[in-house]
Amino acid sequence: MKKIWTILNSPLVVVLVALSVWPILGAYTGFKVMEQGAIKVKSAISEGLGGVTSEEQNQKILKKIEILKNINVKNINNVKSDWKGKEKIVAEIHNNTKHTIRSIHYSASFYDKGGELIDVTTSWMGSKFIQPDNFMPIEFTRTIGEHNDPDEILEKRKSDKIIINIQDFEIVENGP
Repeated sequence: MKKIWTILNSPLVVVLVALSVWPILGAYTGFKVMEQGAIKVKSAISEGLGGVTSEEQNQKILKKIEILKNINVKNINNVKSDWKGKEKIVAEIHNNTKHTIRSIHYSASFYDKGGELIDVTTSWMGSKFIQPDNFMPIEFTRTIGEHNDPDEILEKRKSDKIIINIQDFEIVENGP
């Protein structure tokens, strides 16, 4: 028995046992970390939706989708900028709903004459409100070059088509 204990206590056996147990311990630790991460993500999503329950979350999301269907971007125009090397884009965000909205995030996709996507940008309107059945003008710029670039180069870099999409917004429940 003493001989077996001496063999089991040898450094080589201890290292071999540790090496065989290490992957199992690593997998178990990874699983526990993922489990805790999933719990934190679920909690963060719930907090982002105002700490509501699952059914309430579903209703809130469905309401937001219905409202989004009636928020439109119209009159998108690429107008002359005061700055050489920049495009100036103006548009209107129309709120055709019965809800006041604010904190509107939007993206703009820019296409060349061949229909190829050449640039994308995102922005938001801050905490500005858009009342029901009303609109808010927006404007932003896109850099197409430096102020000392030749005009013909800048002209080639201008977009031919711009699409603006609403990405997110807040519904003002008891707003102005």
